[in-house]
Amino acid sequence: MAKEKNYALVFIYITILIDIIGIGIVAPVLPTLILKLSKGDLSATTQYIGWFISIYAFIQFIFAPILGSLSDRYGRRPLLLWSLLGLGIDYIILAMAPNLIWLFVGRIIAGVMGSSITTATAYVADVSTPEKKESEFWNDKCCCGAGLNYWSCNWRCIGTIWGKDSFLCCSRIEYYQFYVWRFCFT
Repeated sequence: MAKEKNYALVFIYITILIDIIGIGIVAPVLPTLILKLSKGDLSATTQYIGWFISIYAFIQFIFAPILGSLSDRYGRRPLLLWSLLGLGIDYIILAMAPNLIWLFVGRIIAGVMGSSITTATAYVADVSTPEKKESEFWNDKCCCGAGLNYWSCNWRCIGTIWGKDSFLCCSRIEYYQFYVWRFCFT
């Protein structure tokens, strides 16, 4: 049982890392994508970027406690699985968005599903022993830091080179994660 908890914790850390890397991928590609979809209007593009960043943060602020309550009621695992599926859908929408409205819908989905980091942190708290809780939370935050710093830098290069196709790569990673979490950790 302890070995299963360790595997589950490793998978939670990987989930947090990949979710944070997703933010690092969206950051360099989104302005170029918005500029292209707004037909080259730089003034409108800067306003849209502000709206897209604000709506993502606002939706996360609203849905983090809601997802936390739902995960208390229905369990952490089902909410994490839905979040992985939702983030995969978001990346597909970002890659295929024909206009700004679809891009806006994708960012709303990302805001809702990106709140899964709070659920993952609650899972870490649930399965950690009191003696190891501090070190497990430290690992959780190290995954956030690694995702924002080292890995995001590498993915930014890929995002800049691949453009919208990097979102499809992210979607595949999210679905692979869903598959492993759903069928290997039952």
